[in-house]
Amino acid sequence: MGFSLLSKAFVRLGKGHLEWGVRKRGPVRLGRGVIVGRYSELLAEGGPEASITIGSNSRLGSHVLCQSFGGSIVLGKNVSVNEYSILYGHGGLKIGDNCLIAAHAIFAPATHIFDKTSVPIREQGQTCLGIVLEEDVWVGARVTVLDGITIGKGSVIGAGSVVTKSIPPLSIAVGTPARVIRRRSSNSSYAASKVTSQESAIRGPEKE
Repeated sequence: MGFSLLSKAFVRLGKGHLEWGVRKRGPVRLGRGVIVGRYSELLAEGGPEASITIGSNSRLGSHVLCQSFGGSIVLGKNVSVNEYSILYGHGGLKIGDNCLIAAHAIFAPATHIFDKTSVPIREQGQTCLGIVLEEDVWVGARVTVLDGITIGKGSVIGAGSVVTKSIPPLSIAVGTPARVIRRRSSNSSYAASKVTSQESAIRGPEKE
């Protein structure tokens, strides 16, 4: 069948652990202390450059899909990816150390070209620029990150957001498309150093 279906409660792969029902294919490298949850899939396939690497002490929840589509997926150390998230690797996906990925997040480092109306979209090819999450990024539940995006170190992406443009370091971004609504201060993790006019309009005028 081409798949390796692991049927023990825990199976050691290198220095990591795969729980019951995990599938893997191709060059998959797990660091020390990695745990991959039940029924997740690690599919490094689609070309000679396809690979999946997960750094030490990282954890994937159950039903997470990592599929390289010929590219590479690299997770750093101490990364947490929660249940039902989807990580594709077409143009390359790199997630830095200490990142937190909530449930049902999607990372899609590829975009269909659709310039020509006389040609079916499926026949126009794709751009595959890649996605980079720098260190210490928190991505909320059901966030979608599109191709060509870099999310800067220490940023927070609010639940349900769609990230269509790169996000500077130490930013808090929300919405569809995601927009930066404030910056994290060096004095307080969640203090606002700059509030956008959009947020001011939502809050309304200050009362005297």
